[in-house]
Amino acid sequence: MIITLINGKINKKVKNNEHIITFVDEKLLMLLSSQGFFFNQYHEYKINFDSRDYIIKCPIIYINGKKIILFPAFKLPRKKYPCHVYLYAVIKYISSNLNMRQVARVTRKKFGLDSFSAATVCRSVNQFVEISDEFTDDLIVKKVCLNPRIALCKKLTTSIAIKLFSSLKTVLKHPFSFTTNLVYKYFCKTGNFLF
Repeated sequence: MIITLINGKINKKVKNNEHIITFVDEKLLMLLSSQGFFFNQYHEYKINFDSRDYIIKCPIIYINGKKIILFPAFKLPRKKYPCHVYLYAVIKYISSNLNMRQVARVTRKKFGLDSFSAATVCRSVNQFVEISDEFTDDLIVKKVCLNPRIALCKKLTTSIAIKLFSSLKTVLKHPFSFTTNLVYKYFCKTGNFLF
């Protein structure tokens, strides 16, 4: 099974008392169906989005006998929450004077989550630090205040943290739209998932 990300428009609906999200244009699915690539099959995944549990319907297409699942860029495989939640926590930690528990609490409150732990913040920061070089090339760096606890991240130097914050601070204001595009671009560039 191959998973590929697409950057589609989110369509929310309620069907049989279930909140469902689709993200692939119906016309595209009809075209794929007429060409013999799509047989009205979906994988369903649960996600907590906008303080509510949804089911995401991910279309399955077949190309040269290979099963490909089209996944939305705002939700990555094996992740409970949308990508902007994780990236928000990373940027909040880098840019504030809060410890990981406090960042987890702020993140839960902002997105109306039942759970989001300090361990998740730690994992997200560490995962993001691994790929931070992808985002720090040719960035305009401004003087910013960073979290003094940033030394906990062994691989995140102050200069990288400043560059990351300078380029990604938009996440704090508009987490969803900014992150979806970032995740999609990263996938197209590297073939890997952001988190």
